[in-house]
Amino acid sequence: MPGLETLLGAGHIDWAPAVEFEDWLARELGLPDEPPWGALRWLGDGRDPGASSWLCADPVHLYFAQDTLCMADSSDLAIGADEATAWIDALNTSATLPGRLVATSPEHWYLELDRPLLARTVALRQASGRNLLTQLPEGPDAGVLRRALNDVQTLLHQHAANRAREESGRPTVNSLWFWGSGSLATPSPPAGRWWGRDAVARGALQACGHRLEPLPASSIALPWTASARQTCHVVLLEQAYPFMLRGERAAWRAAMAEMDEQWFAPLAARWRKGQVENLVIDAPGYPGHPIVNVRRGDRWWFWRRRRHPSRLFASPA
Repeated sequence: MPGLETLLGAGHIDWAPAVEFEDWLARELGLPDEPPWGALRWLGDGRDPGASSWLCADPVHLYFAQDTLCMADSSDLAIGADEATAWIDALNTSATLPGRLVATSPEHWYLELDRPLLARTVALRQASGRNLLTQLPEGPDAGVLRRALNDVQTLLHQHAANRAREESGRPTVNSLWFWGSGSLATPSPPAGRWWGRDAVARGALQACGHRLEPLPASSIALPWTASARQTCHVVLLEQAYPFMLRGERAAWRAAMAEMDEQWFAPLAARWRKGQVENLVIDAPGYPGHPIVNVRRGDRWWFWRRRRHPSRLFASPA
């Protein structure tokens, strides 16, 4: 990863408290505590949340690993559209949920709640890789969600689509993960141009009249005119993060190497030519939270050694 190693070695490091991506995004956009991620992601998926209260209700697979309750999210489950429709129809028919279950894709499910719920929840990617018994809903209406989870798990365990999955050796969808309750809020418009693929970020930016622009194939494709270089560009790169959460070291290194080739190596080349005024590398969600600030003048400190990413951003064990 020569490009990233060069930038990490040249930059100035500040250590910040560990923060999850959703918490970082909420801070950047001035959102309140317990942001309504469900309504914001629903908006980011191209739907109108209206005045309803929404909750992300994503399909997951729960399993025990060394007496710890763990979770695989939908990215590991290859859920078919027919399966998702069958499960959603069964759950809605059973009336076990405090609202109507709908989906924008086989991976993104939502509850349009019958009434607003006061509960503190943990975002799906924050809960992944952690002991789920410490990540369950809390607060005045937590009991509503916990009881619904119990009923959901019973129904899904008995469903024919899950029996078919078991017979074919595939992981079942045996629970939902509830997070991000609330009605649509209006964040504060951020500065600069934002680039990425994340539906939560896309909805949050859209809610304040901003835009998450489609992520280019590489940093070479970013606008590099003189006027564009005067603008702050925020690029959300999440390719390696899921592998860090799951402890998949080889996959994490491969994703980091690809990011280096597509993003950091071209940026390092432009930085050496004095075309990058200031570059901040931030990794919310990683244990040990370094923020690396690389300035244009740092390129003259040519004796500084490269730093491997695993020395700063904790890689999978």
